[in-house]
Amino acid sequence: MPRISRTAEPAGSALSLSPSPSSSPSSPPPSPEKKRHLATRIQAVTLRCVAKFSYQKVTQLTGMNDRTLQRVIKRAMERGFDPESSHNWRDEWFEDAIRPGRPSKQTISASNEVNRMIRLDRYARGKSSDQIAADLAKIGIKASPTTIWRMLRNSGNH
Repeated sequence: MPRISRTAEPAGSALSLSPSPSSSPSSPPPSPEKKRHLATRIQAVTLRCVAKFSYQKVTQLTGMNDRTLQRVIKRAMERGFDPESSHNWRDEWFEDAIRPGRPSKQTISASNEVNRMIRLDRYARGKSSDQIAADLAKIGIKASPTTIWRMLRNSGNH
């Protein structure tokens, strides 16, 4: 884990990160493709907005692309973050936005119905996913046999 120490630089006093003795100096920064953890985003924003590190230095230390950091800072400010007056930082300022996408067919009610059918039917373990999907279609729940199989697997019944 890096530790923050104060060092003198030509432009004045600034914070710098130096590796602690227990950390591996050869470990590469995280790849930009990985989803950024909340702590990484907060660390990068702290280094940029509070410690006034350059985008290049923050990228070097955290592995976060400078354009990604700019978006994180912009989104945080839109949500109420002010680096000059904010002393208590809130997680909601730095969390990921809700992503759009196709809703899952594995709803809680559908999964509960599949589990209920298995509990009520003593031969349910002998039924195929196709048969269970057909039974669900009769009561108005549309789901493919593959979706039924996933529901059974996730609930430990398959």
